Amino acid sequence: MKRSVLASLTWRVLEILLWVNAVLRRHGARVAALTALLLLAASLYQFSTEASLLILEIEVFKDGLPQPNSLVYLFAYTPDGMRFLRGVRVDGRGLASLTLPFGDVIGEWVEANREGRFKCRGYPSIVVAALDQELRYGGVSAKPIETLSPQGIFYLRVRVNLTQGVPDANRTGGVSPLLDWDLIYAHEEWRRVNIAKLTTDAHSEGFFIVYIIESVMSKSAVFSWGLTFSFGHVWEINGPFNSMDTLTSKELLGVVDSNQVGYASMRLLFRFERWRLKGVEPPIYQYWFYIRDMDVCSLDTVQGEDNEMTGEWQFYKNYTGKGFDAEDILDIIWYDTVQGVDGKLRVAVPVALQSWLASLNHLPPRLAETSVDVGAYKAMAIMFHVWAEEGYYVDVDWYLFERTSYSWPGAYMRFKTTPV
Repeated sequence: MKRSVLASLTWRVLEILLWVNAVLRRHGARVAALTALLLLAASLYQFSTEASLLILEIEVFKDGLPQPNSLVYLFAYTPDGMRFLRGVRVDGRGLASLTLPFGDVIGEWVEANREGRFKCRGYPSIVVAALDQELRYGGVSAKPIETLSPQGIFYLRVRVNLTQGVPDANRTGGVSPLLDWDLIYAHEEWRRVNIAKLTTDAHSEGFFIVYIIESVMSKSAVFSWGLTFSFGHVWEINGPFNSMDTLTSKELLGVVDSNQVGYASMRLLFRFERWRLKGVEPPIYQYWFYIRDMDVCSLDTVQGEDNEMTGEWQFYKNYTGKGFDAEDILDIIWYDTVQGVDGKLRVAVPVALQSWLASLNHLPPRLAETSVDVGAYKAMAIMFHVWAEEGYYVDVDWYLFERTSYSWPGAYMRFKTTPV
């Protein structure tokens, strides 16, 4: 990091020396010395007040092997959505190093938060998409930048795994030139989706509590959402992608009697983007879903939208029922502590939203017909309270969503009883 900053300053000093040399030849030493001091002062002032540098070390690989001469594309997450910044080609080892000015993007977020454009405080992030040199495979990696400071130097190491095949691959039959991306369609809207779900049977009862804590009160309560992407074949979740601070707290209690299903749902601002790589035929597209904002005050026990539950129930624990009085409670299960969850939960991209995008030809049928989710990381505290009728065992299970190219846990639980 220090070497890169030093290199920037050294380059500026060399420019100054060239100016000094020219002035020296024309006007003499005194004028040259004064010119040098003025130029150096102006340079240092500009560096100290405007420099917000993002230093990136990027590695592209596939199946554990470096991908030489791959094409890397940088996008910034801004208050208006994604913005294409530039492309770069990695070297023969699959590596690239570059320094970007990032102060403008941070400044846009500062201004958007000041104006109250979002219900949560937003932060910038960087997204790196990569294609191999023959445009056969692609991958995406995202990194949040959790700062709103207009000055500073931020170092990120980004590893991009080329996990997806690109439809109609091998267009060029050789090394592709470095091209730009165009945003050809974007859409965002608020949708109420399920966050948690509890299902009981005839001999069990329970309730759930969902806590969302104001992030200003606890930085551990910062939300992080994933970026769901595709090059046209399958969906993948990558993240954490963007972070946001909640500006209010909310607690929700849902009581679920026997033979009932209880829901916790919330309004989220979904955004869809479709990008096209310039100058390539047949065209190469990227499709992105992500969460832009959330309405904490909308958290409620009404049923929200969802998608197909393809996956398996995972056994968590077994208990012996005692009855339904308060003192008969069997356990209080924190969702975060369930084995394999690690603070993750998924929310569904509503089926109706996918279908609508497909009707406008912005999603190919293959992607429109595949259930897709957005991942959340350490997003909220969720507890499940367990009761069962005396004379019955109760199994507590949680749900693991299995998609074509990823598995993701959901805060969905069920109580299933059997006689003692």
